[in-house]
Amino acid sequence: MKKDVFKEDLIDDTIELRCKKCNMKIMEYKLQHDDKACALNGISLKCTRCKRIMILMRYTEAIIREGSAVADGRMVKKI
Repeated sequence: MKKDVFKEDLIDDTIELRCKKCNMKIMEYKLQHDDKACALNGISLKCTRCKRIMILMRYTEAIIREGSAVADGRMVKKI
């Protein structure tokens, strides 16, 4: 069940990026509130638990925020 994300609901302006296979926290991204600029471009991330490799191409803040959910006052996106 998705909840609309409001700025008042968040503890701070960060989004946790987690592995969608094993749910391990990979990194945190601090929001810059610029939806059109490329936020994560050409970055490769490796999950140390399941050894999955993700290559992020042309990720904007709008894309990151679009699929994220609020959990315990934090925005979480599984990639």
